[in-house]
Amino acid sequence: MKIKKIEQLKSAREMFFPKRYRAVIMPEASQQANEGTAIIWEDFAKFSEGSETSPTPAEVNDQMGLIPSQYTQMPGWGGAGIHQSGGSAYIGFIKSPYGEDTGFITTPPADLSGNSGTYTIRFRARSVLTEGDELLISNFDPESSTPYISSTAIVITNEWTEYTVEMNQGIEKSRL
Repeated sequence: MKIKKIEQLKSAREMFFPKRYRAVIMPEASQQANEGTAIIWEDFAKFSEGSETSPTPAEVNDQMGLIPSQYTQMPGWGGAGIHQSGGSAYIGFIKSPYGEDTGFITTPPADLSGNSGTYTIRFRARSVLTEGDELLISNFDPESSTPYISSTAIVITNEWTEYTVEMNQGIEKSRL
């Protein structure tokens, strides 16, 4: 998967709240996924409604945060604020008790415990902001009483770039 676009939300409340961003996740070429030992891969081709400039108004995820398997190559994806965007996943915003928050997407559970729990994430991303942006990647176990295991933030530029992030503490039921 790759992040296609992240854009700042413009609002009158901006001076009182942290900056908020929208992201579009675009598919990787299927050849790339078939070339290595990808444990998790998705091309979002089944997110065929809408377009990059006009995502569907309805979220594809249900109220429990699950994305129905008919929309993905690999079942088990989840999130909130996820919209179809003409072959890509558009991450919008969600309403929370604290106001509006950035949506998110989660992978199916995967066994990332091999190699002493060290694993690599590869994706393409670019920010639409001239100054770039920061992207948070988290490893978590939703079945645990303390779900967050590890996370890392990376700075992305406004140029298309393939990012490779090495993380550790992978477990048998990791979700990213």
